[in-house]
Amino acid sequence: MTDLELKSRALGSRTLRSIAVVSAPCALIVYPPVALMSGDPGWMSAWPIAYIYLAWDGWMHRSDDRDDERMSGDAPDHERKVKLPAKRLKASGLKPSAMESEIIRRIASWEDYASERKLQDIITDHPVIDESGLIVPIGFRGQWTPAKLGMQIDQVRALLAVPDDVRTQINPGGTADRALLRIRTRVRELDLTWTPERKGIGLDADTGEVVDVDDTDRVLVAGMSGAGKSVALRVLFAKALRRKHTVLGIIDLKVEGALWSHTARVESEPDGIEHFVAELVEEMRERESIMRAQSLDKWVPTEERPRIVVAIDEGAELISEVEDCITGLRSIARRARSAEIVLYWATQKPTVTGSGRGLDSAISMQLTTQIALAVPSPVETRNVLGEDATLKGWHAEDLQKGGWALVRVQGEDRTPNPVRVWYMTKEHVKALPARKAWRREIATQNREQSVLDVALQLSEGYNGVSTARLSNALGVTDAEVHSRMRTYVIAPEPNAFAIGTGEKARGSRRTVLENAKNRTKGNT
Repeated sequence: MTDLELKSRALGSRTLRSIAVVSAPCALIVYPPVALMSGDPGWMSAWPIAYIYLAWDGWMHRSDDRDDERMSGDAPDHERKVKLPAKRLKASGLKPSAMESEIIRRIASWEDYASERKLQDIITDHPVIDESGLIVPIGFRGQWTPAKLGMQIDQVRALLAVPDDVRTQINPGGTADRALLRIRTRVRELDLTWTPERKGIGLDADTGEVVDVDDTDRVLVAGMSGAGKSVALRVLFAKALRRKHTVLGIIDLKVEGALWSHTARVESEPDGIEHFVAELVEEMRERESIMRAQSLDKWVPTEERPRIVVAIDEGAELISEVEDCITGLRSIARRARSAEIVLYWATQKPTVTGSGRGLDSAISMQLTTQIALAVPSPVETRNVLGEDATLKGWHAEDLQKGGWALVRVQGEDRTPNPVRVWYMTKEHVKALPARKAWRREIATQNREQSVLDVALQLSEGYNGVSTARLSNALGVTDAEVHSRMRTYVIAPEPNAFAIGTGEKARGSRRTVLENAKNRTKGNT
């Protein structure tokens, strides 16, 4: 098609549009008087109706005309406006506080001071107040992006004189050239009391909607002391136990785990922890063998062979005190989910290097559900939520203590809105129904024998016997082994020693056992 033909067609279409535009008002002007002369006065009402419509249409398009003038090529570059989305945020009707009024005043005078802080290519729109504070729509000129603005958030805070105790956040604005600045001047009132009927793990602090995670997934929970880690774990544990054919095992070198002893298996001694991890690895391998034989890609939990949720609290203590069990836990993290053995890992020290580290890198990379409570710095945020976390607006270092969290799940598109975790008390835990603790099935032939006789049998030809091996043979806990041994005035060795079976562990030496047996014979 030639240029002449294109111009001819364009002229024709413009002519038709012009005729259509002109004919309607001409008809409205000419026809009503003709109709009046013909004895039909009703058409005269078209004149005021047409006038009202034209006045309303001009009023509605007044800002567009102004924007078009500002965006025209005649305006200097520094005066050109970037047009923000036509869809405005819905106003809540809340009145601004004195602090919010001052921030709003500074937003209104943004252009007067932005160049001083090299923010002149940031365009702010009218702020909106909701129950969490101020939301400011933002547009960009030049090469700005939400991520780049996030790195300059201190300059934004300084320009707006945001108080130190008020948190700010850059959220996506719908497209790459838009963002929303969240200034958290308020705390939304939420009922966070946990009840057995509660869904999820808490509420979105901004929207009040329920936030949930898959409790059959591998979970990392991290936060500094006082951040609310213990309460978050309680909610997760209770949520997991609501599932059919699910049992809970807790590894805790501190005392918090004892709260769950009526409804979970709790191990707090190094020997018991090593034994528990060895049981889990054996169970995983046996289930995998059955799955291969039956061509299954996932284990189906039953009452006899249930889903096992294994929780480590605290990770730093475990790595420091019971390092020998880490190899087994790595296998569980990498392989055991398909066998329905699920690992939760919690720590106050989400670091992967140095003394006191709370994360094992091989394990943490397998924990695809990440819950970050308040942490000290962006480094810990990235250790928990991923290397790209702070770049994409995830800032756990800005969270308040006391149950505020960020929840990120690999493969899911979640926004970095803070979550208020349900508040589950110790009394709530104590009220949970009692459950039988999970243990691997073992032979029962030694259960009726005395602990001393079984210990002597197992230590025959060796330097002694470990507490873990003895508890496995008797089908009781390590604490029960220690209790029974005390009746023979035998205490476990304070330090690990070479057993003689290729292992080094805490337990009872052969000579001590023999002396106790001789004393028993002398008393009879």
